[in-house]
Amino acid sequence: MVTRIFWNGLEIALIFGLPVALGIFIGKQFEVESFAGIMIGTFIFSWIILIFRYRSTSRKIQNIETKIKELKKILEQESEQQTE
Repeated sequence: MVTRIFWNGLEIALIFGLPVALGIFIGKQFEVESFAGIMIGTFIFSWIILIFRYRSTSRKIQNIETKIKELKKILEQESEQQTE
């Protein structure tokens, strides 16, 4: 459990860190006038990635919850049959 939390935290840090590092590199390499614009763009890009990641995880959790409900129904039906 702790390792999964660690890796998820590291993934989020990379989602925000890599675009910023790339934006800084591009800004310095090409001497861009609107350096703040690049940083805003990388921030928005990071949030878009994070939203897609959240949606994917949310769908997986929803599928697991559906399977749990189905298994509970099966177990309830089996226990009712055993009591009869």
